Amino acid sequence: MANPIRCWKVSKNFPPEELKLGAPELEEYFEDWVENSAELIDPSILIIARQIENIDLLAIDDEGQLVIIELKRDKLPRLVLEQAIEYASLVATWSVDKIISIAEEYLKKSIYEAFEEHFRKSLEDTGGINSDQRILLIGCRTDSTLERMVNWLSDREIPINVITLSFFVLPDRQNIFVRSSLVSEEVAKAKSEAKKGRRAPMNKEKVKSLIDEKALEELVNAFDTLDQTPAISKTPGLDGINYEFKIPREDKPPLRRTAVQLLLTHSNKGQLKVGILANNFAELLDIEDSDVLKSLPEFKWKEGWRREIYLSEPADCLKLSNAIAKILEGSRAVID
Repeated sequence: MANPIRCWKVSKNFPPEELKLGAPELEEYFEDWVENSAELIDPSILIIARQIENIDLLAIDDEGQLVIIELKRDKLPRLVLEQAIEYASLVATWSVDKIISIAEEYLKKSIYEAFEEHFRKSLEDTGGINSDQRILLIGCRTDSTLERMVNWLSDREIPINVITLSFFVLPDRQNIFVRSSLVSEEVAKAKSEAKKGRRAPMNKEKVKSLIDEKALEELVNAFDTLDQTPAISKTPGLDGINYEFKIPREDKPPLRRTAVQLLLTHSNKGQLKVGILANNFAELLDIEDSDVLKSLPEFKWKEGWRREIYLSEPADCLKLSNAIAKILEGSRAVID
């Protein structure tokens, strides 16, 4: 069981004075405080919903994982673990479109814009929205049984933690918060990163090796049209080649968005897998996703958080490349 937290007031001319636990009347404000200052429990999360399908708070972390937050104003009971696991399993089934809708109704802005403003990185540089789920249990007190269960799950690389927020009363009757976590932040972060298997973007040698190995040269070269399009630029991606553009903002740095992905690691020999992020085109052009899709060739797209297709003919690749270049004609994308 976690050691009980003790706190002292110290000053130069007086001996240390131990503070008393107290202020239970403040516990009713727990949820408001966590919602408005999520760094109280985890500096790597952004709240995206409150009281959604019985989940107290829902957040996204800096790697695109959804975070289920369950709060109890008093002692955390064992039942809260069962509830949180149920909610995590439910959230895991949600489509990306549903999550975006929930988040944007709460945030009153694009989740991609909010993510970039909060974390100073693009959501597309992560594993993707809802790539995994984490659980945070928040309360004033806990017990040895719950702690043992959470430690057991954490040891098996289930991303879960217990955060306790204790109130202490100063001599002048002011109150302070003291935060502690069952699993240290360093350990929790290391386990999360190991579980996700973070990868760096590919280098040119790896890209060339995959193109040669899978006989994709003609298919990839058909996208050279995009290299000649000023509004878009080529960058290395986690799975191959990304084409990106930048959306201007008044008095703020532009937003970097991925438009097209040549997914070399997921391609087959002679079949290039291509991903299109229609929502990013829609944000740039201020139109609906459906309008973007109407401007693309009528291939048999697989729907998801990005539209995907396997192409085996250079002519089809060129057709798609030309359509994308046409969509970007006259757009407001920032040109470097």
